[in-house]
Amino acid sequence: MDMAVRRHNLKDVCMKLSREINLFIIGSMVILGTLCAGVSTYSLYYNSKAEMEHLSNLLLSERKNNLRDLVAGAYSVLATANFYEPAQNALSDMRFGENNQNHFFVVDTDGMFWVYPENPDFLGKVKMDLSDAEGTPYIQQIINGATSSGEGVIQYKEMSEGSNGLITRLVHYKYFEKWKWVVCAGMSINDIEHVLAQKEKELEKSMLRQLVQISVMLLAALAISTLFSAKMISRRVVAPLLAIKDAAESIGQGNFNNTIEVKGGQEIRQLAKSILRMQNSLEISLKMTKQMKEQQKIRSLKNSTQTINSKKSDLKKTDLKYNVADDRKIHKVS
Repeated sequence: MDMAVRRHNLKDVCMKLSREINLFIIGSMVILGTLCAGVSTYSLYYNSKAEMEHLSNLLLSERKNNLRDLVAGAYSVLATANFYEPAQNALSDMRFGENNQNHFFVVDTDGMFWVYPENPDFLGKVKMDLSDAEGTPYIQQIINGATSSGEGVIQYKEMSEGSNGLITRLVHYKYFEKWKWVVCAGMSINDIEHVLAQKEKELEKSMLRQLVQISVMLLAALAISTLFSAKMISRRVVAPLLAIKDAAESIGQGNFNNTIEVKGGQEIRQLAKSILRMQNSLEISLKMTKQMKEQQKIRSLKNSTQTINSKKSDLKKTDLKYNVADDRKIHKVS
């Protein structure tokens, strides 16, 4: 009964150790998985941000090059024109972009509009203080840039007609010094912002999918590792310890014919070997003790026999002495 109780207690201890090891493994894998997920998410975020910047720069560069070529074409019209009016008419009729919705406009260095198909009322009027939706006087900026650098690009926001939304407009300008005109071509880049927003949503979905995949793989790895570690601990720790315990109890009961089959680690195998060496030592000691006891009994018997023989000899001598004395007495009487 006591052996069964002790075996049950050892099994409980081993199972507790197994649970603690499993918790350690699970905790380690959770930490590792969290780190991997964090690194992966950061890497994906960093790469997506770099990709967004690259795409934005690429699209803007393409628009800038397109506007620069358009302004170069309009500039050639001014260069070949002899009078203002033919040049104005030619530029007013020129359209570009999707559905030909974009146009050229021309201002002089005083801020007066010479070409502006979008709002003919501006023609002949000075609009130097014309500002964008953020209050920036973009006409002034265009003139300053043209007179100082000859050519350049500006970006500003303006209210969209018929809605409360803002339009981000990109304008390329070039200075025609002969007439002190600044020829400009502009187009909306809201479509670029829309493309970038769609791309950002796709990247966010990709990040979410990756996080879900990492989480699923982490849970699967946790389940597999827990089952595997529990099985391995049972085979290589719990079972060997129970076998060693049974062998030790059997030795304590005087059985020295135990064998221990251990598939555990080096430490457990070393413990099993130590138990077997102890068993052999105890068996040898017990045999030697038995031999010593037997030898002691033999010596004791020999001593007893010698004592008895000595007593017998003494008795014989005494009997002989008395017999001689009696013979002498008998002889005297006779």
